[in-house]
Amino acid sequence: MSPVPFTKDERADLLLRQVQAREEYSRVVDDEYARNPNHPDENRISAALALVTQAGELYQVGLHRVPMSVCPLCQQPFE
Repeated sequence: MSPVPFTKDERADLLLRQVQAREEYSRVVDDEYARNPNHPDENRISAALALVTQAGELYQVGLHRVPMSVCPLCQQPFE
């Protein structure tokens, strides 16, 4: 279980970051393939994708998780 759940403002900010990162990724991909369809700059595309992944991970890490059950062998909570 995460220690402290998001506040409403933090959640809205993280979701906005995700949307902006996805839009930027789409723009970068479009730009690169428009500039050179046969050899787009894969480093630039990978960097934009890394920002999308990072934004998603930040959101996932901060989600509040309620244990639904525990392991019958070690009593660790399932999330």
